[in-house]
Amino acid sequence: MPTPADYLALAHAEKDSVVLQRLAQCPYPFVWQALAANPHTPPVALQELSTARDSVWNDNRLLCLLAKHPGANPVVLRAVLGAVAAKLEEGERPHAAVLVS
Repeated sequence: MPTPADYLALAHAEKDSVVLQRLAQCPYPFVWQALAANPHTPPVALQELSTARDSVWNDNRLLCLLAKHPGANPVVLRAVLGAVAAKLEEGERPHAAVLVS
């Protein structure tokens, strides 16, 4: 049975887009952030991660990483923009994601 540390290690080092896309469904926010920092994570996984929610700090860091990702295509960036707009409406201040976008 894989541990959270196993998922994190895969998210950091994996290059296979199918594996990375499956990892996007993992319940751990630190894995989501590692995926968003991995340049091999495919846009479809990045788009899925744009809807992931955990806590204000984790969510805002994730959105910032997604906006900076080299593979963030227009679909991903629109998803990040939508998530940032929703957070602003809720009274949150996702400054880093706004500045990167």
